[in-house]
Amino acid sequence: MIFTISTLLLILEFYFSFKKPINSLIISAVILFFIPFVVKFNFMGINLNVFNLSTSIILLCLLKNKKLQIDSQFKKYYILTFLYFFCTSFFCSLNSFTTSTYIKNIVLNFLELYCIGYCMMFIFVAPPSIKKFNRVIIYSSILIGLYGFFNYISKSNPYILYVCSVTDSTDMITGFLNEQRGVILSRVSSTFVHPLIYGEVMLLTICYLSYQLYEKIKFKYYITLIIFLFVSAILCGSRSTIIPLFLIPFIYLSYVKRKYIIGYLILFLSFIPILSIVIPQQYQESFENLLFFWNENNQIGGSSKSLRIEQLKTSLNIIEDSPLFGKGIGYIKEFGDKHPDMYGYESVVFQTLIEYGIIGSFIFFLFYYFLFNFLYNKTRSAFEKSQVITLCGCYLICIVLTGISYSTFSYFLLLYFMTYYSFKGKHLKKIKVN
Repeated sequence: MIFTISTLLLILEFYFSFKKPINSLIISAVILFFIPFVVKFNFMGINLNVFNLSTSIILLCLLKNKKLQIDSQFKKYYILTFLYFFCTSFFCSLNSFTTSTYIKNIVLNFLELYCIGYCMMFIFVAPPSIKKFNRVIIYSSILIGLYGFFNYISKSNPYILYVCSVTDSTDMITGFLNEQRGVILSRVSSTFVHPLIYGEVMLLTICYLSYQLYEKIKFKYYITLIIFLFVSAILCGSRSTIIPLFLIPFIYLSYVKRKYIIGYLILFLSFIPILSIVIPQQYQESFENLLFFWNENNQIGGSSKSLRIEQLKTSLNIIEDSPLFGKGIGYIKEFGDKHPDMYGYESVVFQTLIEYGIIGSFIFFLFYYFLFNFLYNKTRSAFEKSQVITLCGCYLICIVLTGISYSTFSYFLLLYFMTYYSFKGKHLKKIKVN
């Protein structure tokens, strides 16, 4: 059944790629939300999951949309970045990979990280299309949020168990559902195969929708939706998601309501002693562990400060024969299990350091800063500045703490360009009015 549904979605996306690109992008987002990455099809000897195929179909949109919708300098930096990684990886992986393995890893890396961003440079998204996209994101996030609550209450995830059974994938869900972190009695993954993916997707969704919907729907609906998504994201049990979630209102206040921030801080600090008396002790401990997440005896769980330092040392040991350029794209996927002390490579720092090397890591973070700076320079109000910092800043904190979970960087780029086109549409409308 899951393969049939996936095939139908891909066929539909293929059709819209020639007719209406926004619908193709919407279907790609739906696939990201509801079809786990373990659902794969073999295409020309490469096992491509449904999201890989979805992003490759979006490339077809460029047959109709050939006009660049963004600064040419942006395109140049974007292309040079992934070409640098692809070229250096070829030479670094000569002793590790066969040519066919190198090509497979490059194709997968492009489809997983860069493809959607490249296509979005040519696909202009008008304000009505952005509204349509936003509605789909709202409904999709509500559905996966509700299913996440079902996971938490029932301590079961029949959908993912079914997907794992038909794809012969390892079931990790049961272990996560029985894992307790502070007062969070279970870590849920909803329609994803890992709680971290669910957490990162929900974090990005909240960062995006909290600004896109602000003052565009009734306040009671807006606040209900944001609180619902906020609590849903917390249930993933990952500090890398929870910490930036609490930064969202602070960023907004710092930029948009700056004159009120001192009053809010005083009110918050005055409220803490009351909370310490009213709420149960176990909740107080969890709150303290969240604030002081670097402590060695943290009860919420996850990697400690000393463990991260050891992982950094191990990362440097892994690339000791090629410290500047790393081991090449795909090394973690192919040989990552040879280094069990890396515990899943829980930071984008470790991921880039091992595969791209010291120079490559610097270039990746420079590329990320370029993305942020480009969009930030397109802002014309404190609200828009806050919007950019929230989206780019919160996701950066998340991936530094836990790494880029599968497909989330593509989702980040999709929301990034939707934000860019929303600015562009808004500014063009003001010009017409004036």
